[in-house]
Amino acid sequence: MATPQKLKTYPQFLFLLPPLLVYFLANCLFELSVDPANSAIKKLLEGIKVGASLDLKHVFVELKARYMWLAAALLNIVIPIVSIIVSFATIRYFVKGTKLRWTVIIGLLLCLGNLSYLHYSAKMENALHELVFGFTYKTLVRSGLFSNIFLLHVYIIISTINILAAITPILLLLAVCATVGLPGVPRHDYLTLVTEQMCRLKEIINIGGAFLVFGILHMNMWLNWTASLVSDPGLRTEISNLAWSISVYWGVTFTLVLAMTYLPPFTCKTGL
Repeated sequence: MATPQKLKTYPQFLFLLPPLLVYFLANCLFELSVDPANSAIKKLLEGIKVGASLDLKHVFVELKARYMWLAAALLNIVIPIVSIIVSFATIRYFVKGTKLRWTVIIGLLLCLGNLSYLHYSAKMENALHELVFGFTYKTLVRSGLFSNIFLLHVYIIISTINILAAITPILLLLAVCATVGLPGVPRHDYLTLVTEQMCRLKEIINIGGAFLVFGILHMNMWLNWTASLVSDPGLRTEISNLAWSISVYWGVTFTLVLAMTYLPPFTCKTGL
């Protein structure tokens, strides 16, 4: 019972939690990135020991792509979680009573719909699933270079990112809607609250922009992992070009979504 009381007395210690949690997550991902059945370091040491001219260049090209994807994966777990927390705080601050209950219901329905579509995509193996998730994951499986436990680690990480990617935009959009609602406050407080709404709207858009940029970065790193598994330089270049093209398509899509998220509420609030 003493610990909660001490936290109330020294609330500044709560600020230790975010960086420690990020560091803990980074360590967990780094541990999961190692394939216990196929250690590149062991292969290198064996080559040095016997003095053989092993072709290890391809192994380290794959490792480089793996850890570039892992760095992007870390960003795409942390940023959506931060986005969800900010969205919840925004909705809770600006939306009250019956409006809050309806916001929760609509949010749950939209999140459930998005997660259902994610499951449907995996089951039907449609274009989104095949050209984004399956493009790399199936290549990793078919390559025969990785153990089942490592592939399970990759599956868990990418599934977590996909689930967060399905939920986060919905909550960000609901947070935007929360900043647009007409404030039910006395007239003399109206301008103050509208100013707060506009400031929070810009914050939400900035967070949404970061979510967009790092989401596309992760998609590009994930797709480029496939290229690292190919030994032919020409084919590797073509796969990288395809990965870039798919990333550009979704980058344009999400940029338009972000613009359509910001412009209508901005127009509504400024009276343009």
